[in-house]
Amino acid sequence: MNIIWESIILILTGMIALKMTGSNSVSQMTR
Repeated sequence: MNIIWESIILILTGMIALKMTGSNSVSQMTR
């Protein structure tokens, strides 16, 4: 279960980091 929680935390932190760096890069990554 710990592995799942760690993966979720990593994803959340990654999303926040992308938003802080720039929305343009996020939109390109999603598409």
